[in-house]
Amino acid sequence: MLVGRRMRTSLITVTKEATLAQARELFHSHRIRHLPVVEGDRLLGIVTDRDIRQAAPSSAGGFTPDQIAAFLAQIPVTDAMVRDVRTVSPFTTIEEAAKLMIEHKIGCLPVTEAGKLVGIITETDILGILVDVMGIREPSARIELTLPDRPGALAEVTRIIKAHEVNISSIVTMPHWEQGRRLAIIRLKTMNPQPILKDLAAAGFEQPPLTFTPM
Repeated sequence: MLVGRRMRTSLITVTKEATLAQARELFHSHRIRHLPVVEGDRLLGIVTDRDIRQAAPSSAGGFTPDQIAAFLAQIPVTDAMVRDVRTVSPFTTIEEAAKLMIEHKIGCLPVTEAGKLVGIITETDILGILVDVMGIREPSARIELTLPDRPGALAEVTRIIKAHEVNISSIVTMPHWEQGRRLAIIRLKTMNPQPILKDLAAAGFEQPPLTFTPM
């Protein structure tokens, strides 16, 4: 899946003339945490609710809410925004965008094309995609299996499931904590997976024990 299919294109932005007080009001009224700062359709930077909290005087220092608001009304967003912004294109894959967010500890990525801001994708959007990929939005049964890390193992699992005439909502595999194995997380369009689990176990595909291994 590409970023362009899931990015937000109805953008809330501010210009470089906006103040931190105006940005804070947009955060509250639109329930957002990231604001691109633009000049026309060109991205200049990004300001977050955290940037504003760090720039504002603290109420613990004796400042009243009115004094804090007056202070923020004097500060342009350009004084607090991040200028070296990580961006992606509409053709960046979702997984690459998620990897960038994790590596750089950021909560959003502006989407640019030919130097123009065309969208934004946030960590909330990424989590929504995870929910869709895992098939959680529809009734299903979730099973986990330990597979040998060899060609054809997953095909054997799907053949057993097919023999029960049950559709698969989603399949995700990931590295197992034991070398030479993979963990498969499968959602089945049935509320009674026990007959399938029995046949899978007979074929050597076991459910992992309910123990937890630190990553």
